[in-house]
Amino acid sequence: MDSHADITCVGAHTHIIEHIPGQTCVVHPFDDSYEPMKNVRVCSAAFVYDKSDGETIILRINQCLDYSEAMNHSLLCTNQVRSNGIIVDDTPQMIDVLSKSQQAIIISNHDLSITIKTKGPVPFIPVRRPTENELKYCECINLTSEERREPYLFLSSNIFINSSLAESRSTLDLTSSWLMHDILHNMYAIKSMRYIKKGEMQPDELSKLWNIN
Repeated sequence: MDSHADITCVGAHTHIIEHIPGQTCVVHPFDDSYEPMKNVRVCSAAFVYDKSDGETIILRINQCLDYSEAMNHSLLCTNQVRSNGIIVDDTPQMIDVLSKSQQAIIISNHDLSITIKTKGPVPFIPVRRPTENELKYCECINLTSEERREPYLFLSSNIFINSSLAESRSTLDLTSSWLMHDILHNMYAIKSMRYIKKGEMQPDELSKLWNIN
């Protein structure tokens, strides 16, 4: 699991379901002295997670990078999973000062909790390549969304409500499920809001608020 990555990279032990036509990435390494890798293909892939009770679950990763011929292990982008409505509680319990960590990936709508293990400082979940029968008959869960991955459009934006809005009748409830779904899936960036009287807003003010020309 890689909290620094902005997209998931799947390694050798994956089953590539499909490559997304026309989608490739330029991948920049953590060290600027290395050259970026160009034309890395975007794909959908699948792993098997074996539950402790013997049940087999297919974990599908959409919108990920194909490193199946270049890396042994895979790197799971935690924020990519979270943006699909899944809880990733990756704080190790032994250092959780609040004693609230579940140290698990929690998929509520499937009543599934995947324990996050650690090897030294590295959190991981054990997975393997699925067989054809497993792909055909086992339950499949999407860990990441099938929609095109655009991590910087939403996560870099500051979404907040000015307190003056609470005083007017026209309020915007960012906690409503339909609105959050609309924001997350259509990538709106709400930079700032305030209540004014009709006719006071000028083009240069909008330009500054919305960071547009």
